[in-house]
Amino acid sequence: PEIDYKVLKHITDRILSEVDGVCRVLYDLSPKPIATIEWE
Repeated sequence: PEIDYKVLKHITDRILSEVDGVCRVLYDLSPKPIATIEWE
């Protein structure tokens, strides 16, 4: 299911305003299941 942009914006705004040291929030929108995602 897709998450509405307004919900993502609200989550982002709360994280940025309430968590010290956070300056960016990223969402992984790739179709892969979480277990197959790797950082390189």
